[in-house]
Amino acid sequence: MGPTRDGVWQETGIVEKFAAAELPIKWRAKISAGYTGPTIAAGKVYVMDRIADRANPQERILCFDEQTGAELWNVAYSCEYGRVGYPAGPRACVTIDGGKAYALGATGWLHCLDAASGGWKMSSTSTNTWFSKIAIAQHVIRRLFPDAMNATARDADRVHADQ
Repeated sequence: MGPTRDGVWQETGIVEKFAAAELPIKWRAKISAGYTGPTIAAGKVYVMDRIADRANPQERILCFDEQTGAELWNVAYSCEYGRVGYPAGPRACVTIDGGKAYALGATGWLHCLDAASGGWKMSSTSTNTWFSKIAIAQHVIRRLFPDAMNATARDADRVHADQ
């Protein structure tokens, strides 16, 4: 990890000791169960959860204001867990890149949303493997080898979003 992918972090100004034994709670948000941790980017906090309602089970992608905790948007989708072990909720943290929020649910739903508004860009299940493989590969390549990508590959996600 690190900006040059060499495991070295050059950050300065790191807090070595907190001023008090406990930090004050700045805000709380009511969410349901899940295994994901929060993702903080561009003044927003993203998280996923699961509503385990027998009549209408759903996973959600939620976005909160980093300063106030106000919910900015949420996207819910029907999601029956079936044979999923440990069915408390999604496992993967939301990934933010290029103004998009990528969220992978516990049953293989991959969503690409506008990170600011939650507007839908594209979605796919793991059964639609061409999309899943392309979207994940593009993201990984872009993050690991940003200088190696040409303009055509860099703009490919816009082509798929328009279909």
